[in-house]
Amino acid sequence: MTFHVLVPDSVNKKAVEILEQAGFKVTAPGQMKREETLAAIADADALIIRSATKADAALINASTKLKAIALAAIIQIFLVPAFPLKVTVPDRAFWQLPLLAVVVALLAGAVGMRRVARADPAAAFAGAGG
Repeated sequence: MTFHVLVPDSVNKKAVEILEQAGFKVTAPGQMKREETLAAIADADALIIRSATKADAALINASTKLKAIALAAIIQIFLVPAFPLKVTVPDRAFWQLPLLAVVVALLAGAVGMRRVARADPAAAFAGAGG
């Protein structure tokens, strides 16, 4: 038995491909209007939504076969570790980032020293009463 998954919101095409490769029949035409979603949900086994679609009583009652409702963001949390994306870090980042950190630290230190040099040492020990 093939489960029918309805995705009435716009999602990444890769997400749809992953569901299809897992054996699901996926209906994901992009952003659907409320009336279109109510009509399409009648034969859906599962619903994957984002913030644009509200899973209210009217939507749930319009389905006769609905078994699960999932929020796309939650699915992403579980799918990302299973399908990691390759990240390329340019070679220059290995010397530019530490250099930038050292420059910022030196500037912060210089600003701090200027403030210390301008402070009146007697005021530091005068106490609250002056």
